[in-house]
Amino acid sequence: MKKKENITNRSLQKTLLELLETKKFEKITVNDICVRAKISRTAFYDYYLDKFDLLLKSMDQLRIDHTVEFQNNHMKIEDIVHSIISNISANKKIFYNIYSSRDVDEIRSIHEESFRKRILFFIENTSLKIKSDMPVDVIAILCCSGVVIILRSWILMLNSYSEEEIIEFLVVYLYNNIID
Repeated sequence: MKKKENITNRSLQKTLLELLETKKFEKITVNDICVRAKISRTAFYDYYLDKFDLLLKSMDQLRIDHTVEFQNNHMKIEDIVHSIISNISANKKIFYNIYSSRDVDEIRSIHEESFRKRILFFIENTSLKIKSDMPVDVIAILCCSGVVIILRSWILMLNSYSEEEIIEFLVVYLYNNIID
């Protein structure tokens, strides 16, 4: 049974990402996803609350797919930032169609949550000194908000800065605000 659940989950996530290659998130319906994935709406709701829940899980999967190499404590913030930018660049149409949606506040919080998990993993698995005595989860939330706003602007400006420039901007931001 577990194998079928994994296949269904991956199918729904893959379908959403395929649809995002050509449509804005706000234009995609649960019905569109179900028809393309050849899954009933009932089955969809067995796995997800709504399309936003599916988007969050899909973003998590994209994050996991692009961070496998960072499973040790020798990570550097530059590596994490480079991974994020590479992920966005590899999926430009998807991220553009997500962020150009009218549902931007909900989507931004989904992306912040995905990025927060990445930052928490990084902080908890490295020996970096943090500038503040604040709890790590609060630091991750503050950090994510700024980074996601910068990334959203970069995505919607159709990458007017090079990957190298945006990586440098983000690394400087993180070192100036979080890392001692």
